[in-house]
Amino acid sequence: MGLTVEIARLMMRDALPNKDFFRVSEISSCLGVKPHEINYWESEFPQLSSQKNKKGKKIYRHHDAVIIATI
Repeated sequence: MGLTVEIARLMMRDALPNKDFFRVSEISSCLGVKPHEINYWESEFPQLSSQKNKKGKKIYRHHDAVIIATI
C-alpha cells in the first residue's frame, strides 16, 4: 500500500464507516460524489476494482473506498 493511500486512510477514517464492503451509493453519499463518477473512475484507475455481491450489485472494499477518496 502506497504512502498516499495510507495518508488518505487516516484522513477518511471518520468519514467512512468501519465496514469491509460498500455499495457505490454509500461511497457517493459519504464523499459527496455521484455514483456515475465512481463508475467512470473505475475504468480510468486500474487500482480500483469492484466486485459483485450475490444480487449482482457492485461492491467496493474499504481499501477501494479510500482510493476513491484520494481521487
